[in-house]
Amino acid sequence: MKLSLNEIEVTARKASLGAGLPLGLAEEAGAAAAWLAAAGFPVAPLLAEALEFGHQDAVQTERSGSILRFRGAGPACSALGILPSACDLVIAAAAMGERVTAEAVIDVPAWALAQAAIAAAGSGVALQVETATQRALLQGESLTLSGAIEPFVALRSAPVRIRVPAAEAGRARDHMAAAELRRNRSRALQCGVCVEDAPWQRVQSLAARTLVPATTQSREHGAGAGLIDTD
Repeated sequence: MKLSLNEIEVTARKASLGAGLPLGLAEEAGAAAAWLAAAGFPVAPLLAEALEFGHQDAVQTERSGSILRFRGAGPACSALGILPSACDLVIAAAAMGERVTAEAVIDVPAWALAQAAIAAAGSGVALQVETATQRALLQGESLTLSGAIEPFVALRSAPVRIRVPAAEAGRARDHMAAAELRRNRSRALQCGVCVEDAPWQRVQSLAARTLVPATTQSREHGAGAGLIDTD
């Protein structure tokens, strides 16, 4: 199946709402899904698995020195639920001249790359995402990985750290530079993105929860288009 980036973002946002996430986090999920797709990551299985955790209550944070730990009720925290806050807290601390590392066991660790990329681009603050074996630097329009992409994508329920990088972090081996990301994004915009049918159907089934029956009463309350499709 081939989709546009806009279709991926909108469907991911609706599916996140269907999974129980609040609107703000659903919008973040949509933007992150579009980033993953544009960068060439397998967005459909990553999104489908992240949505299975959906909205997660009872996430606690505890501070120990410069480490800010997120702990959920289960074995892993929801990537969609905590990563926007984790990135924001690291950036806010950096703005005050403080280095804080956000740490959590994340259900789909690759999602941290997209969320950190969006946060870094929006704030102008570089972020580093680390697992036990991988390190990724997100700065401006570039992504630098210390290893191959595939092991990062395959990780599930693994510890992840997000922090402002040290000066030497930029020396990591460049596996996906800004030029490659721009090429991938240009290709996605021009030709669309191929997604796997099975995981995307799982995403669509969650998105369908946001729909209402096509009845006169639902239309009177604002469902559907107006007199023209852009209403």
